[in-house]
Amino acid sequence: MRFIGLLVFALAVPATWAQTKEKDAAAIDGLVSAMKTLAQANTSCAKATDCLALEYGHRPCGGPEGFVVTSAQNKNLEELRYLGGRTRVRKQEFNKAHAQGSICAIEEAPPLVCEARACVPKR
Repeated sequence: MRFIGLLVFALAVPATWAQTKEKDAAAIDGLVSAMKTLAQANTSCAKATDCLALEYGHRPCGGPEGFVVTSAQNKNLEELRYLGGRTRVRKQEFNKAHAQGSICAIEEAPPLVCEARACVPKR
């Protein structure tokens, strides 16, 4: 009887772990999605120096997962920076908790230009 109980427990643990991993990933994705939406709220510019690339997430080997492009005049700038920091911390915790690997390529901020009065990555 004790063996059956251990077997049931052993079979349940991977499912719970997978559910936790999915839940954690969904929470991080929600933060990144919110950050992208807020960044797009204002990408207006007069010159390239009005443009910002804000990092989000964290790769296991270091550095951000990506960047959002926004304007320095974006009224949500403080919240964007906060969300960027939260995604970095949450992703570091996620990577450690779920033993994540990485491509070990450091993502660099894209060069930005002001094109048609909007901040965009340089092509």
